[in-house]
Amino acid sequence: MSKRKIGWGLLFIAAAIFLVVNHLGLLSADISVLRVFLAAAFLCGLVDGIKNRSFPGIFFSIAFLWATIDNVLGVPELSLWILLSAALFLSIGFSFLFPESYKRKYEKHMHDQKWKDYEDGDKVGEHQTVIDETASEEVYCFNRFGATTKYVNTSNLRSARLENHFGEMKVYFDHAEITQNQITISVDNSFGEMQLYFPRHWNVQVNVNATLADVSEKNAKASAEFPRVLLTGNTSLGEVAIFYI
Repeated sequence: MSKRKIGWGLLFIAAAIFLVVNHLGLLSADISVLRVFLAAAFLCGLVDGIKNRSFPGIFFSIAFLWATIDNVLGVPELSLWILLSAALFLSIGFSFLFPESYKRKYEKHMHDQKWKDYEDGDKVGEHQTVIDETASEEVYCFNRFGATTKYVNTSNLRSARLENHFGEMKVYFDHAEITQNQITISVDNSFGEMQLYFPRHWNVQVNVNATLADVSEKNAKASAEFPRVLLTGNTSLGEVAIFYI
């Protein structure tokens, strides 16, 4: 059993205990059943945000948790608009002050040319990048505050890491080939939209954690067993849309 499922289970058990204790009058604050379950969900989002080092996941979970049980926490009552605005500004500010650790982690691969970094973080506006087939067995794409379209052309794709923050990223894999039985593509999307275009015959298994976000699959895909693509990662306050072409 995964730690994520264990965490959810323990939180809802705690919510049930809280309801009983509150109904017996052992707590001074009165809170509804709906608020208890919402608080449990937002607390899970906060734990996921801390675990994944996602500033939007952390601050927006705190904002919603504050608005849900402010009377229990004994904190000043603030409007949801103020809380969400503060969460947005904090997420942006901390993203600038503390660049994501995963970015530093993958930068070390640049020295041995194993990973090729196509970073568009300083480019504002719409642009396109064609990833050369001789340099893209393992692909790392990064976008911030912009709109970018990337075309992965390779005869031996081994893995990919896709980062999109406060922007829009489109990545086309329809000219990429996989020679292994299985590869992993990891995504990290926050405050933005990521569109991924896969060949219809790829067996894509989606396991992306969504925090106040949406993950969707468009069009039908074939029922082939191989090549198998494990799509993992996280999205918060945004959308990851998967298209089969």
